[in-house]
Amino acid sequence: MTKTAGEARSWPTRVRLSRVVPEREVPDGPRVRDWHSVVAASIAQDAPGTTPVTPERFHACLTAGTTIVWTATRGTRVLGLAVLRLPSTTSTGRAQVHVHPNHRRRGVGDRLMRALIDEAHARGLYSVIVAVPTGGTGDALCQKRGLTRLRTLHHLLLSLREMHPGWLDEMVAAEHPGYRLTETVRIARPGRDAMVSLDTVPPEAAPEPTPEAAPEPTPEPSRDGVSDGTSPDGTRPDGTPSDGVPADAVPPGAVPPNAVPSGTVPSDAVAAETLPGDVLLTVAAEHGRKVVGCTEVVVPGGSERRVTQHDHPPADGHHDLGLDLWVKAAMLRLLYDQYPQVTQVATDNPEGDTALLDVNRHLGFRLHHRTNEYRLEITGPPATDRPRDEARTPHAQGD
Repeated sequence: MTKTAGEARSWPTRVRLSRVVPEREVPDGPRVRDWHSVVAASIAQDAPGTTPVTPERFHACLTAGTTIVWTATRGTRVLGLAVLRLPSTTSTGRAQVHVHPNHRRRGVGDRLMRALIDEAHARGLYSVIVAVPTGGTGDALCQKRGLTRLRTLHHLLLSLREMHPGWLDEMVAAEHPGYRLTETVRIARPGRDAMVSLDTVPPEAAPEPTPEAAPEPTPEPSRDGVSDGTSPDGTRPDGTPSDGVPADAVPPGAVPPNAVPSGTVPSDAVAAETLPGDVLLTVAAEHGRKVVGCTEVVVPGGSERRVTQHDHPPADGHHDLGLDLWVKAAMLRLLYDQYPQVTQVATDNPEGDTALLDVNRHLGFRLHHRTNEYRLEITGPPATDRPRDEARTPHAQGD
């Protein structure tokens, strides 16, 4: 049967948006695998050589904390995926938008972005942070929508097993009068509401913080990103607050999201990506009883070979003393000795933070890819093209 001109035009563009509930899905079930395949294809296109997480860990990330997920489908085929992670203490969310490379530049990412904006508006968020590979379709989408570009990030990769442990020992043994290194190991255990619970091992390695040991503000890393088909990427500021959150957006009494971890409590961004069975490592430089700089690594509970290192620059008054190199070298030595399955360490670096770039290059980190970080301001009333919640109806609204 011959299609009419109207049918020929409308059929290819019929895309349905659905708000899905990952908690209802089997971790290695067909729907999760379909979502995962879109993300894997997106990452392969935008950051070649990056190995995506397993479907099981992908599902665990979608169900961690307060996370909202939409899919864009045509028939039974998944074209794109949008994820919005709601903050716990601020009014700035973090988002990812992935579109399969075969279905980009057809408005799918734009519709997912509109759904994201609607949800953020309904949740009372001031803004949403997104990160996209430089020069890609996600970059073009962010510019088209007038998002505020915050910074460019260098994503770096280190081959851990190519390092000489003796060289790391020399850097760790360097004297820093008045400072000491501490190591904390935490095991993420099952049973959590909004965030995974962490057991410190051994307990004495993480003394209770005192009023005098209040953390000083420093930029916080994040691991979320956005693209019209991009991978989630982390951010650390080079003078711009990573969350772009106004001071009055932090509730009274709450710890600012960009505070240096105290040595006993992980940063919000790191805790948010820590899943049951994971190991969270923290190496900190202390001055007296105050943490003045640290680095964190989440070691996945499975057999994944790549870990991500989250660096917190030294606090004010403690710069130019080599503390960043000291704590990073100590962390790499810890990984080298205690976690033989780890062969690669990833990190990210603001383009303007030349000091940290020099430290990472000195250690052997090499550029893998770059991303631009944008802030999406949430203003005005919600749009009308909004997906229906799959929790309420089995069918989503189409074009």
